[in-house]
Amino acid sequence: MKAAWTNDLLRYKGPTYEIPFPYEEGIKNWPPTQTTTLPYGVPGEVDADGTVRAVSIVPSPYTKPHPQLFQAFGASPRTLEWCGEEDVTPTILAGPIENVKHLMSMYQQGAASKGRSVAFGQGTGLCRTIYFTSDDADLYSAVERYEAPVWNGWYRPFGFMEALRLPGEEGPVLKPGEHLAERLVNSKQLIAGNVDEVKRQLEELLNEAPMDYLVWLFHWGLIPRDEALRTLELFATKVMPEFGLVAA
Repeated sequence: MKAAWTNDLLRYKGPTYEIPFPYEEGIKNWPPTQTTTLPYGVPGEVDADGTVRAVSIVPSPYTKPHPQLFQAFGASPRTLEWCGEEDVTPTILAGPIENVKHLMSMYQQGAASKGRSVAFGQGTGLCRTIYFTSDDADLYSAVERYEAPVWNGWYRPFGFMEALRLPGEEGPVLKPGEHLAERLVNSKQLIAGNVDEVKRQLEELLNEAPMDYLVWLFHWGLIPRDEALRTLELFATKVMPEFGLVAA
């Protein structure tokens, strides 16, 4: 990605990818050779016989040398270390704050190994889920409707339940008979309560683990539109201003 964004033409042959493929022969019989690519493309992208020899990115990135790269669901120390090495912003999926802080430190270590000095939390994002609820029954109902289908149907098969594992805990996650809402709250993956409670929990989180990005795991497709919009409006008008942020 970086090479494609920072070079007018990209030719690459590696153990996994070749650009073009096949690398030596190129992609033959490129249909718009005469009408588009030769007159308007980058010289060397396609030859006179209509064979693709390299690839150019159109349009080129507005941000120079290229847009910031983000890594989704960073959950392992090696992933965070790699992100630091490559100056890629991780969005950490880890509930317990001890695990979050360890992963952030691994990002720092990776950055330092490449000569970059970053403050703790700088260049990182953290995934959290937020609900405005009136009581436990309200929270459990929301989790059953909007969280359980995703955690059980998507995150669990890919091993992301490990994000909810408590420090020193062994055995399955969830425990037999344990409600998903209980685990999400106890692991700190989910922030819930009234407006003041949500603000207090966010403040505690930011004091422990400062970050550049808060990634809200917001399951829009499951939440009714009106309910989702009310939640977003409440967060934008009642919570964000407390942290010096204004919704665009």
